[in-house]
Amino acid sequence: MHRAGKPGTKWPEAVVWGFWGLLAAVGLSPVGAASPGVLQLDFEAAGPASARIRLVDCRPGEGPYFSPGPWGDCLDLRQASRAGGLAPEGVEEAAGGVGIVPGERVPDSGDFTVACWFRRAPLSPDVNARILNRVGSWEVTDSRARLGFYVTGDKGKKVALRFGTSGAWSEGDWRFFAVTVSRRTGKVVLFRASLRGSHSIIADATLPDGLRPGRGDLEIGNLAGIRPFRGLIDNVRIVPGALPAGRIEAMIVADRKRAFRSGSVLRGLPEANRPLARFRIPATAIFLRALSQSRLEKLDGYKALSTYHATHLLWVYGAETAPVRRVRDMGIFYEAALNGMTGAEVAGADPDAASDRSGRQWNFDGRKFMLPHMRAWKVKHPLWVGCENSPDFRSLFFARATGLVRLGVDAIHVDDWEMSAGMARRGLGCFCPHCMQGFRAFLATRLGTRKRREFGIPSLATFDYRKYLETHDDIHDAAMYRQRFRSLALTPLFLAFHRASVRQFYRELRRRLDAVSPQKYIAVSVNNQFRRKGAEGRFGGWYAVDVVDFFAGEAWRGMQRPVDYIMPCKVAAAFGIPQVMMSKPGPVAASQAALATSYALGQWFRVPWDVYMDNGPDGQPAPRYFGAESDWKPFYDFISEHPGLFRGYRIAADTAILFRADSAPYGPVFEACRQLAARQVQFRCIVAADAAGALRRELNEGRFRGIRRVLLATPESSFSTSDAAVIDRVRTARRTRFYTSLTALLQVLDAGETATLRVEGPPGIFAFVRGRRAAGGRSFTWSTGTIGGTGHGARSSDISAFRSGGRGSGSRTVNSAIPSLGRRRWSSIRRNMGPACAWWFRNCGLGVY
Repeated sequence: MHRAGKPGTKWPEAVVWGFWGLLAAVGLSPVGAASPGVLQLDFEAAGPASARIRLVDCRPGEGPYFSPGPWGDCLDLRQASRAGGLAPEGVEEAAGGVGIVPGERVPDSGDFTVACWFRRAPLSPDVNARILNRVGSWEVTDSRARLGFYVTGDKGKKVALRFGTSGAWSEGDWRFFAVTVSRRTGKVVLFRASLRGSHSIIADATLPDGLRPGRGDLEIGNLAGIRPFRGLIDNVRIVPGALPAGRIEAMIVADRKRAFRSGSVLRGLPEANRPLARFRIPATAIFLRALSQSRLEKLDGYKALSTYHATHLLWVYGAETAPVRRVRDMGIFYEAALNGMTGAEVAGADPDAASDRSGRQWNFDGRKFMLPHMRAWKVKHPLWVGCENSPDFRSLFFARATGLVRLGVDAIHVDDWEMSAGMARRGLGCFCPHCMQGFRAFLATRLGTRKRREFGIPSLATFDYRKYLETHDDIHDAAMYRQRFRSLALTPLFLAFHRASVRQFYRELRRRLDAVSPQKYIAVSVNNQFRRKGAEGRFGGWYAVDVVDFFAGEAWRGMQRPVDYIMPCKVAAAFGIPQVMMSKPGPVAASQAALATSYALGQWFRVPWDVYMDNGPDGQPAPRYFGAESDWKPFYDFISEHPGLFRGYRIAADTAILFRADSAPYGPVFEACRQLAARQVQFRCIVAADAAGALRRELNEGRFRGIRRVLLATPESSFSTSDAAVIDRVRTARRTRFYTSLTALLQVLDAGETATLRVEGPPGIFAFVRGRRAAGGRSFTWSTGTIGGTGHGARSSDISAFRSGGRGSGSRTVNSAIPSLGRRRWSSIRRNMGPACAWWFRNCGLGVY
């Protein structure tokens, strides 16, 4: 790896976010093609190792994997419960795992040289653990601080050829040995080295007469399952001929030069889970919202659009042509707005639903109702909630959507968009005749005769759910239903029906929009972001990611922590849906950090202008927030002025959280995101869904590309058959470990034993690694950007706390390239990156939450 940029030079585009700027070319190719007659195992995915070695578990749960090492992948044998011959009470029982190379592939019938790099797991009390074992011929052993070589004579007698001490090798260091065997001279020479320092000959000996020729398999990391090696092994070479000392030295020097540069942790970027819609949002898009067309005029919203370099105006109520034309003449995307109460002004003030002809929802008592937070609002007309299953509501809604398209709008936002699905989760409705008919048809496709009998439904032909609840569950009014609905047997199916109804509504809306605007795609967004937890314990809105184009969500005041933005952005990326985040500023610095976090993770953050700030004590909407230019403009200046820092990147990670969206995973996923982000572990989410009548999101192996560790946030048994098969194939490849508990995963990460893609820095600083594919697709560049901010800027002591190396020797693969940042470096950044970039770096990039 190398650092991009020098003092006095321009920093390249790959410096993400104007942070300290780190650019490294990561090679993904194997060590190199072996010469004929040479066994060379580098364990890289792209190399020949997969065809040359078979991994075997000698004991369940202790088998080998391929894990990151200094040169790329290495053979990971650290799961062994013991090392060498120390079995409980001296019993020789199987332990660990082994890599087996067929005997015919091992070139040691004459003179030969065997070489290998290995790293003992710290504090392993090895007793004659086998690093390499050519069955029936020779062995290389590791025993505490000693290294040995055994040969077997013609008569089967095993001879130890002078153990050599390992000298000053440090605990947990990577070590090298090479053994040259010459039948011609009758000599064996043993060499040693480490990644640093000098190499030396530590032993030589005379071969016994009649050395038994090698015929058996080569066992890497064990002997018959009872002498396990606990640690890492890499770059195994067996070469014909006893190599001279000069050739051994050249091998050591070449390996040292390659160490820490292959970047195996970043061996591949994952496949993107892209949305199905034709709508795409540029990475540098800047969104601003105005409540209404009249507000654009009264509050000079047109000036705000220019001030913040807005590219998209969102969520504007009103149906006048002039504002649409003016905004579009500015070159800005215009999105109109509708909501789930559309047509409420023609519904009248009478709460009786039976006499209404505008398609309102019914509660259990046959009454119309409003959203709870709107009940006290002073409005001209009661905001009765509409029902998407009603032909009257759909007619009103689609007609108004058509009218907006004819005004020339580019998109339509739908607020309070879940309609009957949102109300059903609250125990409010909907029990209108159209929903009762629809639920009857829904059950006909879900329930067989046996299930119907279990639920006490004699026939579906005349089934009415409201009447069923009266007779079967003794529910007689809306209050009783709301109190008990979560415990009712048919509630899960009732909620699933309403989700399916909402999905069908937006599919129909898409068909209508395409029909009225065949040449221009009209995007649809809804008010949602994945920080919202649904009443069922799932991510709010998860089931609609494939029927709308993007989420543009409101926040609440409690969203002031890093994880409140890290988690939603990670989950949105997993679903493949664009998400425009928002904050309700408490401490301004926390919202500034949220802005940076959203963009750094590939999502967007709406300009804090005209922000709904919840209701006041009187139940009326509180005064809306209009951010001061001094607080927000420099951020959007930076985005507008440095587009190359945002385009073409994807998140790089080696840890993943895997879950089913339809299995209530919100709590475990939220906590996992919080813990991993706090440790600076680079992670992403992988999501599957297999809900009947709702979203189907399938897994594939490409989604696990580059991932070394996976936390199963939902039980593996809950995944569909096809998804479980994908998980099994990924596990079988032995490059990814699966963990069923967050505690177990964190123990591995905190131990520092495994190479982990993370950025070391002061507490409270969040950095995200992003990658860009290089030509040919075999490598990519990566850059880091730090996310944070308190508004008071970074101290030089904070900056200098960034250091080379990492947490434990396993982290060096990535972190050795991260520069130390001191006063001189900080001055260089400010000088070379310009005032706006320096402002960003000072106030957000290295601030502390």
